[in-house]
Amino acid sequence: MKINNIDFLLKELEQNLNFFEGQFLDRENLDTVINIVQTSINHYNDSSKDKLKDINKLNIALSFEKDIKRLLDMILYQALEFTNSDAGTLYLKDTSNKKLLFTVIQNRSLHIRLGGLSEKIEWPPLNLFQENSQANTQMVAALCALTNRSFLIDDVYNYGSFNFTGAKKFDAQNSYRTKSMLVVPMKNYKSHIIGVLQLINKMDMDKNIIPFDTEDRDLTISFASSAASAITRARQEKLLDYQDKKIQRQKELLEDFLHNKDLRVEENKTTEDKAVRKEAIEDKKGILSAVEYMSEFDDDTIEHIYELEDLENDWFDILDRGDISVEDKIEQIAKIIMKMSSTIKLFLEFEDISSSLKTLSSYLIEKRSFESDLLFALDKIQEILSQWKQTIFIERSVDDIHYLDEEIIQRCSKIQIGY
Repeated sequence: MKINNIDFLLKELEQNLNFFEGQFLDRENLDTVINIVQTSINHYNDSSKDKLKDINKLNIALSFEKDIKRLLDMILYQALEFTNSDAGTLYLKDTSNKKLLFTVIQNRSLHIRLGGLSEKIEWPPLNLFQENSQANTQMVAALCALTNRSFLIDDVYNYGSFNFTGAKKFDAQNSYRTKSMLVVPMKNYKSHIIGVLQLINKMDMDKNIIPFDTEDRDLTISFASSAASAITRARQEKLLDYQDKKIQRQKELLEDFLHNKDLRVEENKTTEDKAVRKEAIEDKKGILSAVEYMSEFDDDTIEHIYELEDLENDWFDILDRGDISVEDKIEQIAKIIMKMSSTIKLFLEFEDISSSLKTLSSYLIEKRSFESDLLFALDKIQEILSQWKQTIFIERSVDDIHYLDEEIIQRCSKIQIGY
């Protein structure tokens, strides 16, 4: 018999050693006891090694999966498998970094599969912050995402530290009983927490609900990290694929233009006519709302927004570090700004912002001496860029998508003349 965890190991030892209760342990009996203990430990060690091998195989499999929805399904399913859990939820942060989205939900005993390749989840997201901007410490998944802490909970109904209203409401509606819970952060290879893995109701061999143990926690943390990295890589590859398709589309449009006689004639109009057309285009841009602009994109073609989010996190991490000099911080930020410029350039409406960021990055890389006030100026640009991304691409709440263009461009220019 294989031993699945330390609790089973102790149980097997207890059952076998009860045979000798009340007996005098002579040399022969003592050798038998020692053999029982050694055999049980060997079973336990072999099982642990098998689990590690299985998880390593899973990590390799995850790295090869390119379809994000299928990948998310696979991550939660395999986590339930190797921990022998009945149910679980995979949360991912939204692009604002302020909410946790219910991304995949699976419950074996209730035969529920939502998210991923299955039916879309309509549940409202979990807020990471309260209305007063304080951290949401009432929800275990939120606190996990904010603090990089894992949680082992034996019984959610007898655990007073968190609000489990949602779990209890689900139980009441589905005649279920949420009991043991394991919650771990999903931290990728960039050390960014992109989501949370929450496992529910670990089962023993007799289908009884038992608590998760520290081995479950440690193995799941390792698996969740590999899973987060696989998701990040899949997003990046999707971004590269989108970039390639966009470049190809631009080439096709150019070819169409060159072969279209009417357009070629139009291009040869007088300078005055061109100026009139340019002014008309600028007028149109000035009234283009975020809703209208984003209507051109579907969920699969805006994955590159996650790249901006990762770059924002990198920027914040550098500003918070106390172990590097101001010069090193600015040098690293300059490289991030250059990457942001390349990503923003994908949105053809924002080439001016992209160009200004690229120029600023080149200036910072070539600059030899820095003052601490420069970090404050750069921090302000990052704040405006974050607001720009949030209001256009996420909230889609402005009537003019160019409402911050001039401010971003001016701040980039001011830094180069003394901020």
